Amino acid sequence: MIRQRFWQWAGVGIATAACACGGSEPGGPAKQTAAPQKIDYPAPRYPSYMRPPSSKEELMVYARRLAQNRRGLQGAGFGVIEKGQRVLWVPSRAADQEVLDALKQAVEERGG
Repeated sequence: MIRQRFWQWAGVGIATAACACGGSEPGGPAKQTAAPQKIDYPAPRYPSYMRPPSSKEELMVYARRLAQNRRGLQGAGFGVIEKGQRVLWVPSRAADQEVLDALKQAVEERGG
C-alpha cells in the first residue's frame, strides 16, 4: 500500500516537472525568452565614518579623544601617560604614518 502511494506521488511529481520544464510540444523548439533588462543601480554610497580623513585637523579630533582615554581595549589607554614618562609604541607595518603623528601630537598637547 505504501509503495503504491509512493509511486503515485512520484508519477505526479515527474509529470509536474515535465510540464514546468518542457516547451509546448515534446521535441519541439524551446520558447524564446526576452533578454533581461539592464537595471541602472545607483552609485555606491558609504557612511561618512568610512571615508579617509582629508586633513590632519580631521585626524586630530579623534587623536585628542584617544589621548584622553584612561582605559583602552587591552588595558590602560593613552590618558595614563604622564609628563616625563617614556612610552614605546609598536605599530604594525600597515599603520598610517599620519595617524601615528596625530596621536603623538595629541599626547604631547595633553601634557604627556
